[in-house]
Amino acid sequence: MSAQQQKKPRQIRCTIIGAEVSGILMAYKLKRHLNDYVTFKIFEKSPDLGGTCYASSDEIQGYLKGVAKHFDLERYISSNTKVVSARWSKEDSTWTVELEDGSLVTSEILVNAGGILNHPQIPNIEGLSDFSGPLLHTASWDYSIDLRGKRVGVIGAGASSIQLVPSIQPLVQDMKVFIRTPSWIAPPVALPDPDATNYTYSTEEKAIFEANKEIYLDTRKGFPEQKRTRAMFESRMKQLIPDQDLQKKLIPPFEAGCRRINPGEGFLTALQKPNVEPVFDLIERMTRAGIVAGGKEYPADVLVAATGFNTTFRPRFPIIGRNGVNLQDAWQEHPESYLGLGVAGFPNYLIFLGPNTPISNGSLMGSVEATAD
Repeated sequence: MSAQQQKKPRQIRCTIIGAEVSGILMAYKLKRHLNDYVTFKIFEKSPDLGGTCYASSDEIQGYLKGVAKHFDLERYISSNTKVVSARWSKEDSTWTVELEDGSLVTSEILVNAGGILNHPQIPNIEGLSDFSGPLLHTASWDYSIDLRGKRVGVIGAGASSIQLVPSIQPLVQDMKVFIRTPSWIAPPVALPDPDATNYTYSTEEKAIFEANKEIYLDTRKGFPEQKRTRAMFESRMKQLIPDQDLQKKLIPPFEAGCRRINPGEGFLTALQKPNVEPVFDLIERMTRAGIVAGGKEYPADVLVAATGFNTTFRPRFPIIGRNGVNLQDAWQEHPESYLGLGVAGFPNYLIFLGPNTPISNGSLMGSVEATAD
């Protein structure tokens, strides 16, 4: 063996599932810091990179594409390539990934960067398949469907609907928005404010919280700031909803913060446009022509399920670790991981935003960046 061969390090192979924020970031880290030691491939089931975005997704997706191009990561990505299974081999300590076309890819490390916001939550409604027109879902949008001049029925009033409704309201002829549970609508957040400050807890206060859980819980419910926040949101929503009957239906009866707070005032404005009608009766069933709610049929040309994601931590395909254990089964009841990225019994299998990841109502980017590091 030559001296040059002796100096050349053995390269470890890495398979990355998903070309979204996590996958692109992981690829960047590997290329920048471990380029001499790790080779990697990225498999993305969609036609293009990007992942889960706001309704105005072009800017976000454009940024991610720019990142991938700038750091020469595009050549590592195989689009329209769906992973259907992964299996650990005890004999050679590798993962074998099976793709939808039947081909196999082997590597020492497997990184699942698919996240939990990639699987649409399909509503369980009688006759869903009977509807004769297009049925769209906000989690897998079909851009080939033109909504201009159409009668559209939107199911849901959560974060997805709150972004969707004001985006398509100017395009459609008529829109019915079926609302089961209203959401707290907040003024725009994260706006520049040079005078804003976050309260800093002292070491003594943190020690008290750790020693006495009751004191910590007192800061989470029934404290003056919470009441003021609810009063502020309610006052603002009433300003945006002049009709008192509509106020009663759209202002939630529960405390602000019990569910996701949405900075989407445009949703309330859109609901009051002449071509939009909020429907508060429970959906009974679908028909070929539309939706039946409260005993009345609402005709529609297109239906949109703005019902979010199935956010289970269980993987979407079989991942077989040591002793033939399928991670889908292991995480059926009590999903858990180490620091949100490692799983006992699944060597060299790493995940982004797994169980025990510090996820809150804020941005996930901090957790994603910490995991990549």
